Amino acid sequence: GRDEMIKYSIWLREVQTRGEWQEDYAAQRRHPVKQFTVVMDMDGLSSKNMSPALLSVGQEVSRIVQDSYPGYAKRVIFIRSPAIFRFAWNTFKPFIDENMKDKIVFLSGKDYCQELSEFMDPSVLPHEVCPNIGRGEAID
Repeated sequence: GRDEMIKYSIWLREVQTRGEWQEDYAAQRRHPVKQFTVVMDMDGLSSKNMSPALLSVGQEVSRIVQDSYPGYAKRVIFIRSPAIFRFAWNTFKPFIDENMKDKIVFLSGKDYCQELSEFMDPSVLPHEVCPNIGRGEAID
C-alpha cells in the first residue's frame, strides 16, 4: 500500500546515504561518498503503472527525498523511457525543484549505453542494462 511504498523509499535512501557500503567505500578510497548518480531504467513502463494513486505516492516520495536528502544526487539518468514516460514526467515535473531538474538527464535510443559513458563507467551497470558493456548485478 501507500505507506509501505513511502517507508520503502525512505529506507532505500537511508541505505544509499548511510548504509554499510558507505563505510566500505570510505575505507577503500579514504574519503566518503559525497554524491551519487542514479540510473533509472524505465524499460517496461506502461499505462498499467500510471494509476493516479501510484502517481500521488511518487509525488509524495519525491517531495520527501528532496526535503530530507538534499544534495546527495549528483545526477539522475533515465534510460529506455517509452513514450508514456512523457506523461509521467509531466506529472512529476512540477514537484521537482529547479536545482534537481538541472541534474536530470534523459538518454534515449539504442546508443544509451554509449551515452552513459559521458557520465559514468557503464561497465559497473548490470549486464541487463548494458548487455555489451555491463558486468554488474541487477538490484531488485
